[in-house]
Amino acid sequence: TLVLRLRDNVMKMGEDLEQAAETEARETETAKRFQLRMEEMKVEMDELVEREQEASRRCMELVRTFDSTPNVISLKQERSEERTHKCRKFEINAQTSRNTQSN
Repeated sequence: TLVLRLRDNVMKMGEDLEQAAETEARETETAKRFQLRMEEMKVEMDELVEREQEASRRCMELVRTFDSTPNVISLKQERSEERTHKCRKFEINAQTSRNTQSN
């Protein structure tokens, strides 16, 4: 019976060793897949950064072009004059209110 138990233990150890080897192979394969996916994501991120930089550059060019358009310059001046006028009007109203309150 001792020989049978020893044989059973050796067979069980063999099965455990086989399972451990299979598990290690699966883990290695999973690690390789994760590594590959990480490399793909890095490439995707680099491409996205390049696209974002290009879009930002184009946007700045459009803003410069738009800002230098005569109609836009005229609109900016008009808006600036409107803001100045509104500020002056507000100052006058505030001064009038203070004068009224002090009397």
